[in-house]
Amino acid sequence: MDTVDQRHAAGVRCAVITILENGQCVDGYVADQKAISDLIPFDEVRDAVDTYNIRDSICSVLIRDGMVLASISGKI
Repeated sequence: MDTVDQRHAAGVRCAVITILENGQCVDGYVADQKAISDLIPFDEVRDAVDTYNIRDSICSVLIRDGMVLASISGKI
């Protein structure tokens, strides 16, 4: 989470990427907005990364066996 906090402090949008294959986590990292757009060609994922509030939210993307889920977690 330090990486996310550092990027947000610099005004950089990013997401925590988790990749699961066959029920196992095979990779996890933080990707900047541009890298996510290049990696995942879905408007819904790009929209989530483009619109979340970096002051009080975190964007995460789960890639599981070729399926993608983008979510935003934030303070209420």
